[in-house]
Amino acid sequence: MGEANVEDALRKIFIPSYDIELRAPVFFTSNPDAEELNSIHSRKVCSGFKMWEAAMATSAAPTFFPPYKLETGHNTDEGYYALVDGGVFANNPSSLAMMEAMISYKNKTREELHRKDTLVVSLGTGSVTRRYKYRDAKNWGQIKWALPLLNVVLDGNSESVAFQLQQLMVSEGENRNYYRFQLQLSSDNGHDQMDNASPSNIEHLEERGEKLIEHSKKDLDKLCKLLKDETELYPNQPDS
Repeated sequence: MGEANVEDALRKIFIPSYDIELRAPVFFTSNPDAEELNSIHSRKVCSGFKMWEAAMATSAAPTFFPPYKLETGHNTDEGYYALVDGGVFANNPSSLAMMEAMISYKNKTREELHRKDTLVVSLGTGSVTRRYKYRDAKNWGQIKWALPLLNVVLDGNSESVAFQLQQLMVSEGENRNYYRFQLQLSSDNGHDQMDNASPSNIEHLEERGEKLIEHSKKDLDKLCKLLKDETELYPNQPDS
């Protein structure tokens, strides 16, 4: 990663984070056709930041890591962004990627990009299945709610976006333009804990990933063929 800037990415990227002082999303994008956005509702920055800085911002998960202080010459009260993980509002950024593709396409062609002309591949990192019993939660205070609330917000956001896209995208028989690959994580031995990087859990997650690939083989084969055919048909078509 070194000192590469976000705008130097080989493919277009769109990285969400959230500023806790501005109380607004801050998006890092490498899209050369994008317009920088500076409003009270959100920021879109297209140049001047390092890849590792965007990575530090989007991985600063509350309760696990401190906010990431990013010095900037942009219009802020203190001269910096105070950024946390974009997952607090977009743990599944598929819908944001669709939005950015549509905006970029319209800015470039002055035409609308229709859903039927898109292909969305959404790769999940595991759905949390840990259950919280009413008899326990009804007496929780702020401290006991901290980690459970974070899990509920992150996973609830992710699954709701997946459901929305599943309903909105084109699916007619064998013809699909939305693929979602996701597995469920067990709470046994803390397999679903975000900070469990033990060798045994890494091995467990790898095994779960291999099972997901095996279970999804038919869809993966369809997707690979679709991507191969599109590449051969439009070899110079830019990604969005």
